[in-house]
Amino acid sequence: MDQLRFRSQQEKHQLSHLYEAKIKNMGNAGRNGGEYYTSRPLIRAIIQVVKPQIGDRIYDRACGAAGFLCESYDYLRQGHLTTKQLEQLQFDKCSLSGV
Repeated sequence: MDQLRFRSQQEKHQLSHLYEAKIKNMGNAGRNGGEYYTSRPLIRAIIQVVKPQIGDRIYDRACGAAGFLCESYDYLRQGHLTTKQLEQLQFDKCSLSGV
């Protein structure tokens, strides 16, 4: 896990997989220990429908592996952003937040 740099979708998916495996192994007597993460394809589909914009508050209530926050950030970065918008995305603590 210390080797992950979160620069690619594969590395982000690896973190989600590690998180899910840890939760599953926390169960008692073979039962599941908790909830599973939302799959990345489903997260991306939701983001495509919601279409967040710079300045919107993006809040991931369950947070978990931060899938919605990471994918929202990637979605917002795909646009042609001004320097001011990039700074807002990077430094505005109200834009992306978890629990």
